[in-house]
Amino acid sequence: SDVQEMKELYDMGKRFLLVVTQSDTLDEDCDDDGNIIPILVPKSDDDRRSTENYMKETLKKHGIKLGDENILTISAFLGLTALEKGDEALFESSNMGKFWNLLSDITKDEGKDLSK
Repeated sequence: SDVQEMKELYDMGKRFLLVVTQSDTLDEDCDDDGNIIPILVPKSDDDRRSTENYMKETLKKHGIKLGDENILTISAFLGLTALEKGDEALFESSNMGKFWNLLSDITKDEGKDLSK
């Protein structure tokens, strides 16, 4: 049903952003006692690109052509963790800042159109 809704938006010429969540993975580290512990880390750029390409190819089969600007992989959990820790690098790697900027740009543009 998501693809059907995207196809309707696409056919109407509406702009949309496909946001793919859970762009994180588990890695292992050692704690101070030498125990192996799982830690959540961002997926690699290659893994994210692979996911984005998979989604683009899948949607293309349904007649939806997406550009790079129409799809974004994010990790909301990493973004929240980064905010709690004050870790700017981790926040950047979550893509939540990029997501916020894209949403802000869209709402500014639509606000200008509505005011006209």
